[in-house]
Amino acid sequence: MSMIFPHWPRPIHRGNDSGALCRVFAGLALGIVIGAQPARSQVVWGNTAIAFNTGTSWVGGSVPSSAQYGQFSAATASFNPRLSASISVGGLQFDSGTAAWTFSGTSGGAKEVLTIGSSGVLSNGSNTQTFNNANLGIVLGAAASFTSNSTGALSFGGTLDSFSNAGFLLTLAGTSTSASNLIGEPISGAGGLRKIDAGTWTISGANTYGGTTEIGTSGGAAAGTLTLGANNVLPGTAV
Repeated sequence: MSMIFPHWPRPIHRGNDSGALCRVFAGLALGIVIGAQPARSQVVWGNTAIAFNTGTSWVGGSVPSSAQYGQFSAATASFNPRLSASISVGGLQFDSGTAAWTFSGTSGGAKEVLTIGSSGVLSNGSNTQTFNNANLGIVLGAAASFTSNSTGALSFGGTLDSFSNAGFLLTLAGTSTSASNLIGEPISGAGGLRKIDAGTWTISGANTYGGTTEIGTSGGAAAGTLTLGANNVLPGTAV
């Protein structure tokens, strides 16, 4: 009995066709290798210039995107980051052993806004990282945690131009009990505030955020200390 395959592909002849076929497979293999290289989730501060918005200030020549976090590792802060324009990053990370960094905006012009995404801000070092410049504002681009571990601190001072949760939940976390873990600028926006973990945080601005203030978690885990650094710090929201 014979079988007919009307759509069976034509045979590949040897000679020039086989060479072309090899080139096709080689090209496909090369494309697969190139396409398999993932984008880096972090970009390291080069500590060679102050320009936060310029690629040459970062290792690899690219500024962190809204899907990447800026990583600070250098033991000496030779060049403190200064924003020249508003920018969105996935988050910021300060490694164990890194220096004390001070963030600012450019004076004399429009205020620069640093939008921080879902990676939040993480400090694992023993130094205080300072955001307290009148030309700099902080905005959340997603629900995020500001986490301060070890003996260091994250300080968002009352001289900032603004601090907005932009409708997202801000979680204050970490194990650091430093009194310098602070949000001194009034927090605005429709989102809420949550304090978790064993560390200490202080809020001291005339906050106007519209969401609830949560201490601890629904599971009853320890929430450490949330210090109210002034009168009328908690807005008229449920606690």
